[in-house]
Amino acid sequence: MTDDASDRDRTAGGVVFRFSKAWYARALLLRTLGLNALAARDLPLAWVESDPRPLPGPQWVRVRTVAAGICGSDLGVLRASLSAQLSPFASFPAVLGHEGTGVIAEAGADSGWSPGTRVVVDPFLGCLVRGNPPCRSCAAGWAPLCEERTRGPIRPAMLLGTSPELPGTWGTELIAHRSQLHAVPASLSDDLAVLVEPLAISMHAVLASPPPPDAPVLVVGGGAIGLLVLAALKLAGHDNPVAVIARHPVQRRLAGDLGAAAVFDEANAAEGVAGFARGRVLPTLDGGWVLEGGAAVTYDAVPSGRGLDLALRLTRTDGVVSLVGSPGRVRALDVTGVWAKALTVRGALGYGAEGPRWSGRHTMDVAMELLAAAGDRGLERLITHRYPLARYREAVHAALGLAGSRPVKVVLVTRSSDESEPTLPGKVAS
Repeated sequence: MTDDASDRDRTAGGVVFRFSKAWYARALLLRTLGLNALAARDLPLAWVESDPRPLPGPQWVRVRTVAAGICGSDLGVLRASLSAQLSPFASFPAVLGHEGTGVIAEAGADSGWSPGTRVVVDPFLGCLVRGNPPCRSCAAGWAPLCEERTRGPIRPAMLLGTSPELPGTWGTELIAHRSQLHAVPASLSDDLAVLVEPLAISMHAVLASPPPPDAPVLVVGGGAIGLLVLAALKLAGHDNPVAVIARHPVQRRLAGDLGAAAVFDEANAAEGVAGFARGRVLPTLDGGWVLEGGAAVTYDAVPSGRGLDLALRLTRTDGVVSLVGSPGRVRALDVTGVWAKALTVRGALGYGAEGPRWSGRHTMDVAMELLAAAGDRGLERLITHRYPLARYREAVHAALGLAGSRPVKVVLVTRSSDESEPTLPGKVAS
């Protein structure tokens, strides 16, 4: 089934990341020398056009992309800053991107979907997508925790954007299994739809580690994920006072707009959280500090050891630290507080079948339902930069902070959801 007989004759294209060990070694060296801007100008990205890929089978669909977000993990790939522990679960070259929204252009006979439907895509490549018998995690509805990521006909890959067989969202179209699709309510704009994937990440962290009633809550990080944790808390009905630690003025302003009870920068985080959560800052023998008291639940949305260090220090006895942003490699981290305060540290990866309150529904569907019911919460303001797909290099440089401004969320726009033809870069031979 297709909504346009010419769809199969269209040229497909995408932003391809061409990994090589030589590039990786050079990127690591430049990062070590502090030459981040130089490293960013030497990214192995290219616009590549090709014939549209056929659907792998009757349970698959073709989605024309409308908009795609640039995620912190995408930037981690381009910075060569992600932990090498993730390297066995990615295969390149691949069209990057796993955040986005689009419209179904072609639907397999057994897909259960219809052309013209607006969708967001769960990008994780679990057993259903791979055609494997379900592993323990996939059987429970948690493809992000799939234990068979390196098996099956698809090369090793954790999610879209890291697979040569299944292009990511930074292109004109993608191929998805029926199990990956989630319909977008008509009331949600394309801007809100492109935020659904990162909102679902934040929403799962909140649903997995909900704060006790009335207890103080802390969000470390004012990027898109941190601000969406704040939004998710409100959407899920938690009226706890929430403090946010954010580095940049635009992040602090947005945190206030989204309902944070207090906003601090890193320099005054200890004193700020002490006042917010009725704690006390105590000096240590080495010139450092510890906090007596603190937040009941802390959501760490900073992909560095710096964020995790703050989260552990600023959480109260018997509290919970939820890792929403991967801390990656941490060179030196004092984890005494985990023991001395009996903290629970929990990773929150992706999204999936949520618990009894939500009847096992997928986090993306829960997030969109709550968004639709809440009306305008101003989340579109998190999209601080928009670029047409043709200007993908400018978009990446902006997301890396090299364009003279501090973005929160950068979005690549392919077309509006009712527009048939995109504006794309000139043809580049593959």
